[in-house]
Amino acid sequence: MPFSTKIALVLSIVSLALACGGDSMPATPVETLKAYTIAVKRKDVEMMKMLLSEASLGIHREQAKAQNVSIDEIIKRETIFSETQRIFDYRNEKIEGNKATVEVKNDFGGWDIVHLLKEKGIWKIDKKGFSDQIIDQNQEAERKLNEQIERERQQAEQNANADVNSNGETPQLDSNGNLNQKSNSSEPNQPVTLDSNKPPKTNN
Repeated sequence: MPFSTKIALVLSIVSLALACGGDSMPATPVETLKAYTIAVKRKDVEMMKMLLSEASLGIHREQAKAQNVSIDEIIKRETIFSETQRIFDYRNEKIEGNKATVEVKNDFGGWDIVHLLKEKGIWKIDKKGFSDQIIDQNQEAERKLNEQIERERQQAEQNANADVNSNGETPQLDSNGNLNQKSNSSEPNQPVTLDSNKPPKTNN
C-alpha cells in the first residue's frame, strides 16, 4: 500500500472516530449512518469504504469493472443519500444478531430502509441486503399476481360449468379462459321449398 494511501486511511480512521463522538468506531447502526453522512459530505472515499460491508464493496467492484472506472468513482457516485440532501433523520433502529435496519428520511419526505451488517465489530452499510429486499419484493408481487390469475381462471371454469346450455352440453373455455360463444338456436336452419302446384303470389 502506498504511503499516501496509508496516511489517508489513518486520517479516515481518526475522522471516523471523531464523527462517532470519541475515540471508538461506530457502536450502533445509527452511528454508522451518521459517520457515513459526514464522509459523503467530505467526499472521503476511504472513510466511506470503511463503512460499507464486504458484499457492498464486491458489488461496487463489479460495477467499476463493467463501467471501466475505479471503485472509488463508483463509491462516490453510488451513495445511499442524495447529493442535494441536507437534513438526515433516522428512526426505527432494529437489531437482530449481526443484522440491523434503520429507516432514513429521503428528500421526498418518505422513509427508506437501510440494511447494515456487523463485521469485525463494526456496523457497516449492506447494499446487498437492500438489493435482496428488492428481489424478494418483486418475487412476492409476482407470486400474488400468479395467485390472482389462477383464482380468476378457476372462477371462470366454475361459471362455465354452471352455465349448461339447452342441449345439456357444458360450454368450453378457449385458451384465454374465455367462454366459447355458440348459437342460441338448437335447430339447424331448414331449407325453404316452394309448392310447384300453387302459383306464385303476385303483387297487385
